[in-house]
Amino acid sequence: MIKKLFFLTQFLLLLLISQAIFAQNTSEEIKPELEQIAEWLGIKEIASQADRVIDQTLVQLEQSTDTALNDEQKNQLRQTLQNNVGSSVLFEKILTDVSQQPTNTIDEVYAQLSKPVVIRARNFDIAMEMSGAIEKYQRFKQELENKPINTDRKNLLLRLDQALKISAIAARLQTDMENYCQRLAKKLINTELNSQLAVIEEEKYRQRKDYLIQQLLPLNAYSYRFMKDEELREYVEIIESDSVQATLNYYQQSMIRVLQQTGAE
Repeated sequence: MIKKLFFLTQFLLLLLISQAIFAQNTSEEIKPELEQIAEWLGIKEIASQADRVIDQTLVQLEQSTDTALNDEQKNQLRQTLQNNVGSSVLFEKILTDVSQQPTNTIDEVYAQLSKPVVIRARNFDIAMEMSGAIEKYQRFKQELENKPINTDRKNLLLRLDQALKISAIAARLQTDMENYCQRLAKKLINTELNSQLAVIEEEKYRQRKDYLIQQLLPLNAYSYRFMKDEELREYVEIIESDSVQATLNYYQQSMIRVLQQTGAE
């Protein structure tokens, strides 16, 4: 799943793996492998949205009467955000955190993600970066209004998104970074946070996740339109396997942990 979020929203996851478990390597030694894994599963692309989220959130703060920042405070806030959770910084922190988590499924995951059907799916994802892909996708999406995705195919596509966790992780990134930005802004102007902020942000997370699920459905339908149902089902079942899910969970939890720890500093 490469560059796919670019086609979804403006704001908005193993391994080219070593032959030993994480515990048998230093974090620096396995980082190149972890980065490749993150790229294969879309984690790297989601983290790359951090800069865009920062820009968008700062615009929202400027329009808010509750956070009237002067120019010096705005520059200070932007610099702090870029230094702590900018795209490259955030991704490096995620890799460091994941590298410290023990797992014993590396060989199995590598074998799973090296299967021909997974490589075929990745090639279709890469094709989304080609010239004219956006225009072709928009025409395909319009055609769906007259010829909707059949139920079996739709269910497979929904299972794929749930397994890859793209909607959930992207929505969590946006929500937690927005929360962090608001906390920093309030601190700069010595204003108390809304006591209901956690409840409000959780509702935003659910709304964003639901939105992304709906947006990913036609996009995935387009991306994998040349895959037969049997191929798509095989791909989905591989991503749903225990070993791949465990590895995806490492990345997801690491991102959440990094954002929470950064926000608590």
